[in-house]
Amino acid sequence: MNMMKMVRRLPVLMAILGMVAVTVVPARAANEVTGVKLEPTVMSDQFVKLTEDLVVSWTAPSGVDVMNYLLKINTSSAALSDTDFNDTSGKYDYLVDPTVTSQIIPKSVFDSYDSNQLRYLHVKTLYVPGSFSSDVVAGPIRIDNVAPTGSISLDPSSGSSTQITITLSPSTDTKYYWLSNSTTMPADEAKQDYTASNQAVGSFFPAYPDTAYGKVTLYAWFKDYAGNVSTAPTAQADYTYADPVAIQGSTSDLGVYATRDFTVDQSTSYTWTITDASVEGVAVISGSASGATVTVVGKKVGTFTVTATPTSGTALKTGTITVVQSYTKGDVNNDGMIDSGDAILILRYSVGLTTLTDTQKAAGNVTNKASNNDIDSGDAIVILRYSVGLITAL
Repeated sequence: MNMMKMVRRLPVLMAILGMVAVTVVPARAANEVTGVKLEPTVMSDQFVKLTEDLVVSWTAPSGVDVMNYLLKINTSSAALSDTDFNDTSGKYDYLVDPTVTSQIIPKSVFDSYDSNQLRYLHVKTLYVPGSFSSDVVAGPIRIDNVAPTGSISLDPSSGSSTQITITLSPSTDTKYYWLSNSTTMPADEAKQDYTASNQAVGSFFPAYPDTAYGKVTLYAWFKDYAGNVSTAPTAQADYTYADPVAIQGSTSDLGVYATRDFTVDQSTSYTWTITDASVEGVAVISGSASGATVTVVGKKVGTFTVTATPTSGTALKTGTITVVQSYTKGDVNNDGMIDSGDAILILRYSVGLTTLTDTQKAAGNVTNKASNNDIDSGDAIVILRYSVGLITAL
């Protein structure tokens, strides 16, 4: 064996003979921790609400001179590099003494965790200064400590509708909801299941509130799958009740042959009728009996009501209206006197020289003709006789 070969092999021979120490660095994977556990369980299929500190534990690698364990929690499911995890750059969350194999993470760390993100625990072993094991990733961690939020919309948001559609738009993790027109949260048994298919939860308000008309506020609370519940109403919407739909028009006394308009301030079409008449023909509808407005004419002394019936829904009715005689028999020109002037008006009307109103014709019908339109010289003569004292009553 020549001298050069012996020189090259000398270190190996010395190691075999125990004359020098040789450091052998184990493979990275051999230095990984095993059996990582998180208690309470936060790695289930369902998000959970964490109500206590989280305890992380693991089994130390065997046959390795551990210097520290490094723990980090983030949203990455991929293994972190040594640079991402370097203990000299402050990129880890916890630096654990090698004599222990667990770490308590305070609950407060997770107070802002919501179901909108999954988290992962990363654990590395530092076994020689600057040398790390491979990254052991545990997860996903499903912690949700934030109560859901949402909004409500009402359609319509004002009026007097008996069908108000309430649409809920809460956080995606919502499981239950409560509704109330009080700021006090309803009892647990009043909760309703929430699914995306039942956002429109239908009618909630009665036809009209028991209190005065005006704004009524609807409040909502939500509960998520982890059990977080709104501690105060997280959404609200207002519904403004209008005055109830009613027929507009005076119910004061109506004179015979006087007219009065009635209307409903709404776009719905109505059919109008004279109802509850005390005598037949006490009043009639002049012109169209359909639409939002109608004109009524008093015809005889008596009482009646006016009814407006919509194409669908509840009919509306006025109060009782009394038809009264609003003219004086014989006083055709309504000047407070019965004399030849009234007789002349009747004569002129009878031969077509003038026109009279319905009220004037009723006042001139002193002979009780079947129709006021038929007044003639006979009525004029009676008025003249009365005006000169030949008769005492008309």
